[in-house]
Amino acid sequence: MFGPGTPDPQWDLTLAIRSALELGGRFTAEIDERNAQARVDLHWAALQAGRLLGSTVKVDAGVPSGTDGSLLAVTVVCVGDDRNERVRAQAGLEGLRCSVRQAQTTPTCTPAIVPHPRTARRLVGSRA
Repeated sequence: MFGPGTPDPQWDLTLAIRSALELGGRFTAEIDERNAQARVDLHWAALQAGRLLGSTVKVDAGVPSGTDGSLLAVTVVCVGDDRNERVRAQAGLEGLRCSVRQAQTTPTCTPAIVPHPRTARRLVGSRA
């Protein structure tokens, strides 16, 4: 887990992708093909950016280039709107809220017996 003030590079990338998609409709970056973590991070950030925008995104990797053939040009574009998914998620959340409320009002749980605090006892022979 990240603590307060801990930088999260994936989140920064998510916000950069979201901004690029909002302004220009696409995000392009070059990453090293051999760096699997960079590819995973970019893909995750692209999906999160799409969720922030309420859209489905597509991530395309181009043909490797560069002097050693290890650079990939990766492009992220919005391909659809997830309004139906959002409506289903909201309906599911409301159903969950209703079932929790119903479970909380059903008297099937018996409250635990809470012991009373003990009173101070005088020890025999003490002068307190």
